[in-house]
Amino acid sequence: MTISKSSNIAIVGGGAFGLSTAFHLTEAGYTNISIYEQDDQIPPRYSAANDLNKIVRAEYEDLFWTELTIVSVIYHFSYLANVNPLIPQQAISAWKTPFYAPFFHQTGFVHCISGNASEEATATLSRFRAAADAHPQLKDHVLPFREDGDIQKRFWQYTGSFPGWSGYFNSFDGYAHSGAALTAAYREAQARGVRFFLGPQGAVSEIVYEKTPDGRRATGIKTGSGRFHAADLVIVAVGAAATKLVPEIGTQVVAKSWSVAHVHLSDQEVSALRGIPITYARDKKNGKYPS
Repeated sequence: MTISKSSNIAIVGGGAFGLSTAFHLTEAGYTNISIYEQDDQIPPRYSAANDLNKIVRAEYEDLFWTELTIVSVIYHFSYLANVNPLIPQQAISAWKTPFYAPFFHQTGFVHCISGNASEEATATLSRFRAAADAHPQLKDHVLPFREDGDIQKRFWQYTGSFPGWSGYFNSFDGYAHSGAALTAAYREAQARGVRFFLGPQGAVSEIVYEKTPDGRRATGIKTGSGRFHAADLVIVAVGAAATKLVPEIGTQVVAKSWSVAHVHLSDQEVSALRGIPITYARDKKNGKYPS
């Protein structure tokens, strides 16, 4: 079936990918879009992107993931900036456009280990560094740390002792106020006519299909109350929960989580630390981080 600009499009999930998809579909001229979200608020509490902040970095342990990350970030954030999605530097340019700029801080990213780091941690950092050094758009942004005191020389807010610490600083990276960005995208999508079904009305229990000569085609979704909503195109954007609606992808989608702690700073501490880079100390030994 051919999808036209007026086709009925149903997006399941109101997190980062659901909102981004709706946002850019409206940019492309699509006018009949609905988002179904099981939470009663946007950003949804179930969304991994509904957080105070998220790291925005390009390098991963190998070039495949580095390229994939750069291209996917550009794909979702470059349309508004009217930039070419094949040029990696322009992903950051898109973050600096009026819509996204209030939420992005290009503070850079410090990736480091101590002299007591395990072989696993050392090898992992080396792969991250190699991925950044090998990429033509990233390598000029990478500054290595090789000696004691290198970190303090670059960032005066870092106090204390760093015996044997090494790693690198990548000025290409930074962080984004993730939850606030989702809120802005939600409001903009509403202003562009995207319909939102939240709570019990938006809790999708099933994708409805019809048989076709080529297999099957989605014809809409059904909510927990049993109500059917017809759609010409169904887009599932619910993260790892997608396996509940599309069991066939169960071997390809994996849920992961991290422990997160927030430290409440005084106004004076915030002022002193303002602008420091994201710091990732990968000092893992025997499954535990040193005290």
